[in-house]
Amino acid sequence: MKVKTISILLFSTLLNPVFAQKIDLENAPLNPIAFQFKREHFNLKGAVSRWDNLYFNEDGYLIKNSTGNCTYKYVNGKLVSDNKGNKYTVNSKDYIIGVIDKYGDTTDYKYNAEGLLIYEGDKYENKTYTYDSKNRLIRKNEGGSEKVQFEGSDYGVRYNYFGTPDDLEVFYRWDADGKPTKSKYANGHLNYSSFSELEIRQYKFDDYGNVYKIIISDGSNETVYNQKLEYFEQVADHVGFAVIESRLRKPRVEKTIEETIEPEKTYFSDGTLLSESFYDTSDSGILKVYHRNGALHEKYMYKNGRPYNLLECYDKNGNALDKGTFKNGNGYLYLYDEDGGRLSRLVYKNSQLEIRGY
Repeated sequence: MKVKTISILLFSTLLNPVFAQKIDLENAPLNPIAFQFKREHFNLKGAVSRWDNLYFNEDGYLIKNSTGNCTYKYVNGKLVSDNKGNKYTVNSKDYIIGVIDKYGDTTDYKYNAEGLLIYEGDKYENKTYTYDSKNRLIRKNEGGSEKVQFEGSDYGVRYNYFGTPDDLEVFYRWDADGKPTKSKYANGHLNYSSFSELEIRQYKFDDYGNVYKIIISDGSNETVYNQKLEYFEQVADHVGFAVIESRLRKPRVEKTIEETIEPEKTYFSDGTLLSESFYDTSDSGILKVYHRNGALHEKYMYKNGRPYNLLECYDKNGNALDKGTFKNGNGYLYLYDEDGGRLSRLVYKNSQLEIRGY
């Protein structure tokens, strides 16, 4: 069996954290989070100080995202701004209800009495969310003047749940007559998705119960994703009174191509980072593409100068998008706008673009 080892730089753009929003990853792994800002929002346990590109303080608050070099400012325990020009508004319950970006555009957020996100939108597009009696997402609808229209888009997305947190199946469909997509989770971790029916995911956990390695197998090949984890470790070392010393523990860290190769970079016209390519002498490696706000948009594996696998794909708020069937140079993938609206479909054969359109 062939084995490839690469690093997964964690996506969640985190340019906008959220405060008191209710989180239940084990029972409701697909519930939307307006902005992620605490360790538990990523299913992290223990005193994690670093999770790949994300850095936390000892209270568990996000302080830096090295992807895009974004840092966050808190006043009295509340997020007020970041170094990308975003400003945040919170209500009396400490829920973020508005974000104003550096261009003056506002995104609004609304919650129900249980602290679940029910609306997010700007003057162009919006999303609404509906939950069942167990506070699990059962429907998502999109609207607005610039909503991308496609067959079945008015139906929204419907979700159904079966099983227990350690063996949870989630079925969701885009239209009334379409075949539902199935995903399987174990305690908040995705094990299987029918988007990639041949893939099986296995996880390696450290002593704290955090994932440090993901192994994806299709029966003949394995792809190994290493997740860099560092911890604050509290040590009391004086008799009679406790002097607490903070130090970092670094478990199971493996070098990746992104750590060993200086990337080639391209930029938007305003000077913000557009892409980074980490290629070896055979033009094989990793390509990362960013949104204008510094959030990771796409992460590709390249082989001999051609796209081979789409590893990650997100909208500007860090929400994962459908990667299609593209794998090992074959299949289809989608082009999206920054809000996650589908623009076109690309079909590849042997890493060559065959068809573009719908």
